[in-house]
Amino acid sequence: MNDYIRKAERDLAAATANIGAAESQLYPSITLSGSISPSFIKQAGSAAGGLTTWSFRPTLNLPIFDGGRLRANAEMTRSGAKVQYLVWEQTVLTALEEVERALSSVHRDAQTVQALRAQVKTTQETLALSIGSYKGGQSSLHDVLDAQPSVATSQASLAQAVQQMAKDYVALNMAIRLQLRWGRDPANFLMQTEPHAVAAMDKRWIISGSPPFSRVS
Repeated sequence: MNDYIRKAERDLAAATANIGAAESQLYPSITLSGSISPSFIKQAGSAAGGLTTWSFRPTLNLPIFDGGRLRANAEMTRSGAKVQYLVWEQTVLTALEEVERALSSVHRDAQTVQALRAQVKTTQETLALSIGSYKGGQSSLHDVLDAQPSVATSQASLAQAVQQMAKDYVALNMAIRLQLRWGRDPANFLMQTEPHAVAAMDKRWIISGSPPFSRVS
């Protein structure tokens, strides 16, 4: 999206420059032209020849008869610049919407991960109690076997949630590439806006191979 914004900025700058060029045609202009033709013809009794010909001609251009056409051209140029401004504005708004959507996804993922961590802890505690009760002769092996799938299921759900948060973080990283244009790091941006998401990724980073904060170029 950053490339689209830059292109929209260039198009807007070019359209704005065209306004000045078109409006300058509405005013009178003066053109100065001249020429000098030296001639070194040696004459009797002289060391060198003299300057023989020169010309100087100013030209005044008055847009009297073309005024209507030039004014229409200037108005059309201004309209074109307005269109380019609207295109630039929409491009920027779209980029901001992408950041907001990505940020909302990371916020939602962080809440999901937090809830699943609590669920994993509960199932692990339940399994530990079942094992202790079984060892103490207070429950059967069936109770232990019933508790084990719950732990595995909750851990798998947590792993999927962390993976989804990693994907959404990458999407957020891409969406805020515009921040990098002014030297802002997406990790710092996320730290300021979603510290809980950062903490969730730092506590247990299940995705292997990449650190939680890496620039996307």
